[in-house]
Amino acid sequence: MTYLLLTIAAVVVAIIIFVIAARLLFRNRWFLAWLRGMTGMVLLVLAGILGFIALDLYGYKQLTSDKHIATLTFHAKGNQHYTVDLVDNLGVEAHYELYGDLWQLDARLLRWHPNTIRFGIKPGYKLERLSGRYISIEQEQQAKRTVHGLNQRYEYIDLWAWLHQYGEGLDLVSAQYGSATYMPMADNALFAVYLSTSGLVAKPLNEPAQATVSQWQ
Repeated sequence: MTYLLLTIAAVVVAIIIFVIAARLLFRNRWFLAWLRGMTGMVLLVLAGILGFIALDLYGYKQLTSDKHIATLTFHAKGNQHYTVDLVDNLGVEAHYELYGDLWQLDARLLRWHPNTIRFGIKPGYKLERLSGRYISIEQEQQAKRTVHGLNQRYEYIDLWAWLHQYGEGLDLVSAQYGSATYMPMADNALFAVYLSTSGLVAKPLNEPAQATVSQWQ
């Protein structure tokens, strides 16, 4: 809900700036018109940037304590070859193929300054990728590998990537990776992935998952 409100706020500000820019651009007189035109163009660019940031923020979901973010079910298709049914916390289902012995789910995290909590702004997350891995180092280097990007939305401005690369000194918000520990794959194994302030945690939910985790450990 918080990220929806942030998105709406960014869109409203972008619309206001766009209206001001449009009024400046369509008035007469030379120098003032040129000055207004340059100001209007800058404001139009700013409105566009805010609009794309709003689109990017819309893809994030608010993180609460130990939030269940996904369920994964594995089905063996062959040796070290599995299909994965991934269902997110909204019930949206997607299907993938993974090669290897282990799997890992990654997410992007937006962490805000603790003082923002009083305004209801909590950390946000977005599922990033699902990948497979081999236990054997030789296979990991030579065998077929699979990595699936889960963030299918196309953004012209990637706020998280910018913060991750350039925002190290910012106190208000930071961009971080969250990764579940590699877990083994097995036929009919069912796992749940939870996200807390400390990162992602995968938990086996049925007997095949519990058995393969016990054997792997």
